[in-house]
Amino acid sequence: MWTQTQIESVDLRAKQVRLSTGETLQSIGIIIATGVRRRRLNVPGEAEFAGRGVIESATRARDLVAGEDVCVVGGGDAAAENALLLAEVCPTVTLVHRGKKLGAREQFVERIKGEHCITVFTGATLQHILGKEHVEAVEILREGALKPFRMAVRGVLIRVGVEPNTELFGDQIHMDARGYVVVTGEQETSAENVFAVGDVSNPLAPTISGATGAGATAAKVLAARLNRR
Repeated sequence: MWTQTQIESVDLRAKQVRLSTGETLQSIGIIIATGVRRRRLNVPGEAEFAGRGVIESATRARDLVAGEDVCVVGGGDAAAENALLLAEVCPTVTLVHRGKKLGAREQFVERIKGEHCITVFTGATLQHILGKEHVEAVEILREGALKPFRMAVRGVLIRVGVEPNTELFGDQIHMDARGYVVVTGEQETSAENVFAVGDVSNPLAPTISGATGAGATAAKVLAARLNRR
């Protein structure tokens, strides 16, 4: 009955959730499972060209960018793997990474070195995505350069990590420096009867099995407390 309803605010101390419909849900306990989202660059053109050249996945957008020059931003496993997938169908793939060297696992790095169509720019950042109706070019700033250079591309894929969806909770519970919820061994947060499970509280090993186990733990602990009331 609340399918796809947006949450406007959460009061963790009062255990109240206010919905965009104006309704307020009252509870005895809350389990937070808001997960993570892909981190954005927040550069000009990134949001404007979403779905019009800024793509979400090399696998899903393979046919859309086949035969086109593309740019991938990031240096980890996800960026490297997507660059390799795009190299199968694109004439050129430019991989842009702000670090001194790629952080991807060695097997990906070695494969990239063997792909003649992949060019890697380390110590570089994407500054601007340009175009009219569709992505037409990007501007890349290399470390030590005074101004960015422009490169013609028709596709841009951004893989610069993830960040937790914790904005709703503000300073109501303890979080680490990156915004992940800090929990006990029972998955409880710093607020009584408020638990957090899954990727939002597990930056070290964000797996489905880990999230399932954490969810079961939180549900069991909370159920035991409710049964004692």
